Parts: sequence; structure tokens; C-alpha cells
Amino acid sequence: MFDARKGQITITRGDTGLLAIVPTGYVPTSQDRMFFMVAEMPDGRIVINKTVTPDDDDGVCKLMFSGTDTENLSKRHRAYTYAIRFALDVTESNGKITGYREMITPEPPGCFVVLEANGCPACTCETKNVSSMEVKLESFRGPKGDRGAKGEPGKDAVIDATLTQEGEAADAAATGKRLAEIEKADKARQNILIGTETGNPVSASDAFSAPLCGLTVYGKSTQDGTPSPDNPAPIVSAGDGGTILVTVGDGADKRQTIALQTPNGLPGIPVTSGGNYTDPSGQQWVCDEVDLERGVRVQRVDKGAFDATKALAEQSVILVTPIETALTPAELTAYKALTTYAPNTVVQATDGAGLKLDYQRDVNIVIKNLEDAIASMTTT
Repeated sequence: MFDARKGQITITRGDTGLLAIVPTGYVPTSQDRMFFMVAEMPDGRIVINKTVTPDDDDGVCKLMFSGTDTENLSKRHRAYTYAIRFALDVTESNGKITGYREMITPEPPGCFVVLEANGCPACTCETKNVSSMEVKLESFRGPKGDRGAKGEPGKDAVIDATLTQEGEAADAAATGKRLAEIEKADKARQNILIGTETGNPVSASDAFSAPLCGLTVYGKSTQDGTPSPDNPAPIVSAGDGGTILVTVGDGADKRQTIALQTPNGLPGIPVTSGGNYTDPSGQQWVCDEVDLERGVRVQRVDKGAFDATKALAEQSVILVTPIETALTPAELTAYKALTTYAPNTVVQATDGAGLKLDYQRDVNIVIKNLEDAIASMTTT
């Protein structure tokens, strides 16, 4: 699978794909370069890094994904962040970019989602996965060509007339008002990215202080020893004591806690495929879950059918149709009061339960990390 749209690119691990970045507004030339990067979160480590030269005719940037681009990515991550930037009028030395006149970030970073391929090898055949994405570029110059007798901006270039009046200084009051409007608009566009972390504990270092975007608690069952008909091994599940505590903190002194009622525990068994939760080691589980954003407790495992004489992987306890039960008003109220801490947020649960945290990311931090990565790439 390969699908690209504004804000999200989805690809199956090991698949190939051809993505056409179609510019509107300013049309880049072969003297420009497009940078496409994919980074892990929260540490911002770059895992995919591509430089593309735009087509001279229409400025389209054709971005090819090979099977190895995603095949070797860590299975601990499913969602990454991608960013697209354009460097104009680059200078090169020995095949490396050493400078540029202007850097454009046409839109905020988006989500790059890697789906599992169920063990299939990376594809090396000619790709049939083709998609395109439009991005609007605004530059302080137009494409190369006629610029007019008085040096007007080229076609489709965007210049704020308030700040570029010819023959006289810009009016201070008008300029100040325009800058205030730009700042207000920028603030309104900030912090709209959603990050996702799974595990227990989970942590984010680029969080914006805001209500949680989602929180799911996943069950897990354990069994000591090797069970047999003559030697049953008791099965213990997360939440067997009737409650699971989830704590949201800043990694230091600040924290908030929510108590989730688990009258039947949150059982879960390991599976090779089709799980609703994947732990940090890559093991899939079919397990009960508490989805706080949806406000439901989902039962997927018939705990009463556990057989202590069999290993967990041999249990026949998966429900054909999951059963959903609404959470209590008190639980929902407590969840809605939870907020992330900026920039560091750590979430953990008791009883070894799994977690998935959806949180609002600080776009300024994300962009700064990507800018630092670009700077190091263009100067080495």
C-alpha cells in the first residue's frame, strides 16, 4: 500500500512508491533542491533522507521510495514525521550542497505511517504505487524568465507590498500591524501535529501543553513456568486487582493520575498476526483495552476460558466479536482533565499494561529539529 495526501503518507513496510510533489505558486527550477526527510519521534533521529532536483519544465519533484527505505526501519515505531523543504539557488561543491539563497518550508511536517507487511520481503520490482501531493511555495522571487522592466517579481512569486514599497520607507504603523497579523496567524497554525508513542512507559520530548489527543491502555497476561496437565501454571492479567493506575508526568516532579476500573482485568495473549497492540519488542497481542478517547472498554479475550494447563500462545480465548462497554462519567471526566507537559511528557501504567499516547506536538520544536538536521547535512 502507498497513499499520500496532505498531512500524511502511508506505506507498507518494504513496498516501493513514487510520489510526485507538485508545486503551486512559485515553480522551482533545476537550480533548486527539495529535501524530504523522515524522522523518528520523540528523539528526531533521521531515518529517511532524500534530495530531489525539480524537473526543469514544471518544477515537479519525483520522489522514489525503494523497498529498503522502510524494510529496515525499527518495528518499535509505526508512525514517523516527514518534512518537505526547498532550498533555492543552491551552490554545490564535489556533489555536495554548500549553500543556498533561500529556504522554503511550504507546509508543516506531517505523519509518515509504516504498515506491517506480515513478514513479506522488500519489493524490488517496478513500482505501481504512484501518488501525488500539491504543496504551495511562496518565494521572494519568481521562476527564471522575464521579470519586467522595473524588476517586478516573477510569475506567481509572492511579496508583501507593505514591506517592499519602492522609493520610500514602509510606513511604520502599517508594517507593525502587518507583522502582528503574521504573528497571530502563525500562532493559530502552530501545534496542530499529533504524535503517537506506544509502550510502557512512553515519553515525548516535543509535547505542547494541551489536553491529550488520545490514550489507550492495553491488557496483558503472564504465566510462570511451563504448564502441563499435571502442572497447571496460573495465568495473571493486568488489572486483576480491579484497578489500573495511569500517571502522566513531566519526568520530574509534576504528575497527574487517573484510576481505571478493570472489574474483569485486562487479559491479553500473544499472537503472530492480527493483534490490536504491538509492544516495544515487536510482539503482537490480542488483548482487552480501555480507549479513553472513544470512552469505551473493549473486551477481546474470554478470560473465563483460560486453561492453566496450556501456554498462553495455545489458548483459544479470542472473542469472535469484541464487546464494548461505556466508561463511567467519572473516568471520562478524569481523562478530559489530563494534559501533557511541555516539552517533556512521560506516561506510565501499573500492572505491566501497554499504552498508546496521542499528544499534541509543538511544531516549533519539530521544525527546529529538522532544520538542525538539514543544516548538518548541507555543511558536511
